[in-house]
Amino acid sequence: MTSTRVQLWCAWSGPAFIVLFFSGMLVASLLPPPEPDWTAQRTAEFWRSDPDLKRLGLSLMMASTTFLAPFGVAIFLQLRRIPGAIAPAYTALAGAAVGMVAVVVPTIMMLSIALRPERDPEITQALTDLAFVPFVVNWPPALVQALGLGVGVLMDRRREDPVLPRWLGYYALWTGFLFLPGTLLVFFLDGVWAWNGILSFWVVAVLFGMFQLVVFVQVRAAILRAAATPASAEPAPEAVPA
Repeated sequence: MTSTRVQLWCAWSGPAFIVLFFSGMLVASLLPPPEPDWTAQRTAEFWRSDPDLKRLGLSLMMASTTFLAPFGVAIFLQLRRIPGAIAPAYTALAGAAVGMVAVVVPTIMMLSIALRPERDPEITQALTDLAFVPFVVNWPPALVQALGLGVGVLMDRRREDPVLPRWLGYYALWTGFLFLPGTLLVFFLDGVWAWNGILSFWVVAVLFGMFQLVVFVQVRAAILRAAATPASAEPAPEAVPA
């Protein structure tokens, strides 16, 4: 098994995560998500309907997060090939690692709700708030990863054969900052800024999915180019201060 093949498997983890994660949300009836302005009784009824499907879908969502780590490693290895980009590379890797935990934790909270949907509606509503606020307001690790990727790509000054295209750096930075408006959901129970709103949920979900797929395409291409020119496949050596 070659290093190139392993790196390609890591890169394919990006789209694998997207497919499995959003499939799990569909199975669990979380697309669209429950509305934050529902009464406690209505929220409890949501979790009591098709509980086994919800458990299955949430289990798929949790399983999908295992793909985030290898995908982060695939990005890290390409950034390490850029001279001087060691700090952005590790920043992106840290963002990917924390991002995995940031998705796992609220998903486990939802699994806990689905375990006993017959509990008191007030408790179910409180647990739903506890799960969905961090689930949607999940921009810090995503922003850290996007910043690491964007800065690292822009540090590559080579006009001929850069590791990753320069436009990808700007795309990563813009996408990372476009995750921020989701923070406003804590001020609204309905409308475009609520956790099920167009700006807080749907726009961010589309941006996140597109980011994963666009980065996958470019990282995969970089791996294949490096395999065709073995001298560029290894990380660039770091200068050691005298």
